[in-house]
Amino acid sequence: MIIIRCDKKILSDNSEIETLKKTRAVNVKINVHKSINIQSTEIDPSITIPLEKTNNREQEYYRELQKAKDVHHEGVIRASELLKAVRKGHTFSLKVVKQVTIDIVESLLRNSDALLSLSQLKGHDDYTYVHSVNVAILITAFYKSFGYGSDKLVEAGMGGMLHDIGKMRIPEYILNKPGKLTDSEFSIIKRHPEYGIDAIDDKSGISDITRKVILQHHERYNGKGYPFGIKGERINEVGLVSAVADVYDALTSDRVYKSAWTPHKAIACI
Repeated sequence: MIIIRCDKKILSDNSEIETLKKTRAVNVKINVHKSINIQSTEIDPSITIPLEKTNNREQEYYRELQKAKDVHHEGVIRASELLKAVRKGHTFSLKVVKQVTIDIVESLLRNSDALLSLSQLKGHDDYTYVHSVNVAILITAFYKSFGYGSDKLVEAGMGGMLHDIGKMRIPEYILNKPGKLTDSEFSIIKRHPEYGIDAIDDKSGISDITRKVILQHHERYNGKGYPFGIKGERINEVGLVSAVADVYDALTSDRVYKSAWTPHKAIACI
């Protein structure tokens, strides 16, 4: 740790630095030549660190955090109800799915960091439900960074909430198998995007973007994905985005057959 000197005071404790950051100071000037443990003398002796922007970002994050927690928690509850209903052959409310997604979009528009940070909190027992919400968050955040408006964000996010709905028609012993799947078992798994489309066929008001997420989230740019093995630009933009979101969240989660990867390792793999 580098100890800095500010206004003739040695700041050697992280709590003191945090306290300084919470003041109304806009900048802190640091004379690095009077500091301790400096490794190089080729540093500008007068360094200005802007604090106002950092403070504002932190304040915005914490203002949104509790709202984001409520949004994430509600999303997991609704995803659980949705997927359990489909598993039992019952219907589900598209209106509820849309409202959850609207809440996600509004939270991300207020402050992306809060909800995105919560998507990194993983639960093993309720992976399927949390995964649906996390993928919705990640897809929506991607689309937001592309500059799309709220309507498109909701359509993409709904795809995330519904992307694995077809898995509810796959036998649970296959979904939860701890070992390697047989060829026949994997061939069944590869049908779940199509099963997902079948599960929403009786629903009106589902956009093409939402459908593309459900159908293409396992397609790959090199053509080695499924269910159709399409490649390159034949895959819709949101299909490619949803593939990244789906793989990233799966790799960074504990599963019955593997431990979670670190975010850095997952990104390197993707």
